[in-house]
Amino acid sequence: MSFDDAYKATSWKQGNIDEFIEASMEDLAKGSGFMCILHRIIGASVDINPQLTRAVCKMTMTITCRFTFNKIEMDNEADYRFFFSLLEERVVFYTLQFDKHKFVPVNPEMVFHILEDEMEKCPSGFVKINEPSLNDGVKMLTSDQFGTSRESY
Repeated sequence: MSFDDAYKATSWKQGNIDEFIEASMEDLAKGSGFMCILHRIIGASVDINPQLTRAVCKMTMTITCRFTFNKIEMDNEADYRFFFSLLEERVVFYTLQFDKHKFVPVNPEMVFHILEDEMEKCPSGFVKINEPSLNDGVKMLTSDQFGTSRESY
């Protein structure tokens, strides 16, 4: 799915594909010191024009992140949709829409608090999924840095 010149923007890392892979490997080497992330594809559809030169893909997924937040082990569940536009085998536009987020303490007796003032700095779709990363001191995208504008496409 990624090409040599691909640019990857996630809630915790932004850069070219090589930088993203390197950062992922460094974080995985930390073991339990970094959140464990699981992606599950729920469904996907692709529309292709008759000349096979343009395509649009919609993919529905769920992300689960297990992390420790203020000494509380948590699962962050986020349902979202990926949208891709492709032109001659290359992704030319990519965006996501987050549909639902929830935090679930592994021990249901534990209570946690959301940092509302920090959340206001995040793009609306990343508000809840960014929370554990902000707590860990990870530099997050702000609203003015996130994604490609629809006007440029």
